[in-house]
Amino acid sequence: MFYVLGLISFLVPFVQALKEICYEGTGCFENSFPWAGTEARPERSLSWAPEQVNTRFLLFTKDNPDHFQEINSSTIFQSHFQTTRKTRFVIHGYTDSGDKGWVPDMCKTMLSVENINCFCIDWSRGSHTEYVQAVNNILVVGSEVADLVKTLRDELGYSPSLVHIIGHSLGAHAAGEAGKQMPSIGRITGLDPAQPYFQNNPTDLRLDPTDARLVDVIHTDTAPFDSSLGLGINQLVGHLDFFPNGGIQMPGCKHKENYNSEIDKVLQEVSRGNWTLNISEEYNKLVCNHLRSYKYYMESIITPDGFIGFPASSYFGWIQPKQTVTAFIDVETKVGRLKSVDFIWSSRNVKNYKHPLEVKSVTVEYGRDGTRYYFCGIRTAGPRTRHIIPLCNRTAGPKDP
Repeated sequence: MFYVLGLISFLVPFVQALKEICYEGTGCFENSFPWAGTEARPERSLSWAPEQVNTRFLLFTKDNPDHFQEINSSTIFQSHFQTTRKTRFVIHGYTDSGDKGWVPDMCKTMLSVENINCFCIDWSRGSHTEYVQAVNNILVVGSEVADLVKTLRDELGYSPSLVHIIGHSLGAHAAGEAGKQMPSIGRITGLDPAQPYFQNNPTDLRLDPTDARLVDVIHTDTAPFDSSLGLGINQLVGHLDFFPNGGIQMPGCKHKENYNSEIDKVLQEVSRGNWTLNISEEYNKLVCNHLRSYKYYMESIITPDGFIGFPASSYFGWIQPKQTVTAFIDVETKVGRLKSVDFIWSSRNVKNYKHPLEVKSVTVEYGRDGTRYYFCGIRTAGPRTRHIIPLCNRTAGPKDP
């Protein structure tokens, strides 16, 4: 069966003609350059009709936190939607669903800490197909999300700047499509945006910083797809791109090297054109890193201070010696002249480092007058170990140049 599906998919580029197709309410879609017919996207597939994709909008609010209301552009006026709240959309990815599992769980988690309108976007009918077709179907999903935001703006005076779209995998690029069609979206969060058919492709085809006022991205599975079956895009696609643990191997997930034979099987099917990978047991073993992105994001909702990110040119550059970490302590108390610093590395931050970390120096600066105190470390600092770091042999004084 795999081979027959693959053969049919492989022949598509040669038999489907160039054309454009238009649908009322979602606009027109084409299979010409750059959307198809390229080395990265040889297949000339077209998006399904909106009725086939069957995008559903499932609304959770404080008024209905346990059971969603299914709404559309006509019925939203009779729903629990309130214009006084911010609005968040959550869009799932390939072979996933929006009416069960992590998507409604994320809405419920957000509602536990804030009063919002939260939409689960279910496009499972359009995502449970060959990957190439699902890639095209997200254009319809993004268009329909944009159309609903347009209705909110035009009919209710609701500002798109209050809209936050969260998308995982293909859903991240669907969020980008919504932003392209509806300018001034406040924020888009991409959770490990899909790599195949998007890596190094033009910005018209993928999530991009111009799609919203703020685009932030979490990358968790960025190994090359063609050799290691990395499913997440490995390039900067937002204003802020976070790569937890380097963005390739996540704690708690088995290294993909342990599944080389399974990877080979999946890649063989892909090379034959078969993207219907949800029926493969081997595939299910290999998505752990990819799924970590939405798990990390959900955890950050209830533990906003639980994840620390530092700017760096690369992960390996960050873990090299002589790197500097800055932390801001937001207090109004002036404690006077400092004599020492008690220092403990958080085990969360250091447990995955292969080499010991040395605290060479600590500088404390008062924000009010710029006075600095310098403390000199003398030994390696391990996790959960208290280190008392004394003042250096220099005078504390005004901010040095």
